[in-house]
Amino acid sequence: VTGQVVVEDERLRSQRNWLRGVETGRDALILAFAAPGQVLDPGAVFGTIVDASLAFYPGAAPLRGLVAERHGEPRPLERLPGYDSTGGALAARAQRLAANPWLDRFPLGLRGVAPARDDAGDWALVDGDGAALPLARRADPWPLVALSGGHPVDVFGELEGAELTPLAAAADGRTVALA
Repeated sequence: VTGQVVVEDERLRSQRNWLRGVETGRDALILAFAAPGQVLDPGAVFGTIVDASLAFYPGAAPLRGLVAERHGEPRPLERLPGYDSTGGALAARAQRLAANPWLDRFPLGLRGVAPARDDAGDWALVDGDGAALPLARRADPWPLVALSGGHPVDVFGELEGAELTPLAAAADGRTVALA
């Protein structure tokens, strides 16, 4: 379980849980909803590896699913899965968009990236090749900067347009929620 976002408004609470298959590398989005005052189903817990079978809703490029059956107890996730380069990540997104052009959020994991400021003072994640992916301006970069200490970390987030909203980061065997 690589990322989790809870959004609340006056009528509805929604939760997005992002999963990535350890063996398959396939991404999945598990959605949960609750009325105000009701408890959201925790589903799969962020920062864990869950041995489970998923069922996907039909579509051209199925992403949304549900946990059909659990096969064991969760264990801690020590490193976030992801792409080793920004170019590889963007190529995977282009392939997914070709199959489903209405995809508004792309689950994106990057390994070994460091937060850095560009010439305009905006934040970006820089990979080992020097390629950069801008962070969403609404995202607070400081927890990620503090965790990295200027060193490469693994980051998972939602890519909307050209900007990444970081949801989680991992460094030194520790996974931290950023959202």
